[in-house]
Amino acid sequence: MEIKKLSPGLVGDYLGFFDNTPHDDGIPEHKCYCVCWSSASFDGEDFSTAEKRRSAAGRYVSNGSIKGYLAYQDGKVVGWCSANRKSDCLDCQCGRMYLAPLSGPDDDRVKSVFCFVIAPEYRRQGIARALLEFVCEDAARDGFDWVEGYPLAEFNSERFDYLGPAKMFESLGFTTRLDLGDRLVVRKKLKQENE
Repeated sequence: MEIKKLSPGLVGDYLGFFDNTPHDDGIPEHKCYCVCWSSASFDGEDFSTAEKRRSAAGRYVSNGSIKGYLAYQDGKVVGWCSANRKSDCLDCQCGRMYLAPLSGPDDDRVKSVFCFVIAPEYRRQGIARALLEFVCEDAARDGFDWVEGYPLAEFNSERFDYLGPAKMFESLGFTTRLDLGDRLVVRKKLKQENE
């Protein structure tokens, strides 16, 4: 497996992955294209249809608003992890709903992990874990102090557990920063090279 950091040159791979990966509820119109987590402001955006979300995703990947990592198996995209600087994502749709109340003075030093999408036939093969490991390594290289995730406290279903399993974060050294009842805020301190 190969993991690549999303770049404008990979917009076709990104859109193709969402085009061809069924949404967890099986309804094509619900395809998210991960547009609700980005560094773009939600003001004036219309995400009411899959087609509009796809169009926005193309713009967002091309201008660097959507950040994250694609996992490839034999040249085919099999997984996605959305991860971006926390402070840059407070004004997107989901940032306003979920992230803004969790904002703090160190947000610009935190890389947030927002979601995972794994192709159904590749689930439970360690791809999400490999993506999360890569996010942590890349965040350390980029000078972040922390990686933060927002998993459900208890597994609900594949459809609603797109934030990543809490046990996966725990197994990679994340600790609970906040317990919000049904959801956790977990963090991992990154060792900088000079430590």
